[in-house]
Amino acid sequence: MEENIIDNNGKKDKMVTLDLSLTGTFTRKSQVDDYRYRGPALHAMSFLDFITNTYEESLEKRKVRDKDKNDMDSEKIESENKHCHGQPKNLRCPYDALHIFHETCHRILRSPGHNVIANFIGPWVTKQSDEENQDFFSASMLLLLKLWKDIKSLKLPTQSWCEAYNEFLCTSSSSIMDMVGNLQFFYDCRDAATKDSEENHTIAGEQSHDF
Repeated sequence: MEENIIDNNGKKDKMVTLDLSLTGTFTRKSQVDDYRYRGPALHAMSFLDFITNTYEESLEKRKVRDKDKNDMDSEKIESENKHCHGQPKNLRCPYDALHIFHETCHRILRSPGHNVIANFIGPWVTKQSDEENQDFFSASMLLLLKLWKDIKSLKLPTQSWCEAYNEFLCTSSSSIMDMVGNLQFFYDCRDAATKDSEENHTIAGEQSHDF
């Protein structure tokens, strides 16, 4: 995962997240690769849903934690009512074999009703009504909301990004349409605040001329 970091001089530096592979090799951590090589149980998830509704866990850490928990709870379990049942485990899904960490990590589906939201690093998603950035906006929405395994499948070679996005919207669910609206809510709030500020400034100027 790469992040653009702005230093005190206003210059942009890239911060790259590294991870250690099973063979002891440092490799770049990539959420795009995590999504691209997600397991079959998560194929119906968009990139945004995948990032929001699942998280990665190390299999080694899981084994250690489960062993410690079993040791501590062994006596307690024997004395508990055998008819009592705890919550079922959340879905665990291994990565595809092509993922560099498929032997050491897996994805866990978050519980329903969780309060985790995606944190977009850098500028917010492009404004939908910005005509100069329509292709970039369309590509961003397709990347986030359309199901894909190969990023080249987001559009046909003969399509523009805008055409592919409009075609995607024609078959999208109401939840997808709500998400598109939510991603633009930032600009709705900003535009409303700007308009309110300009109106207040105009009123204040008119009142000053009355004296």
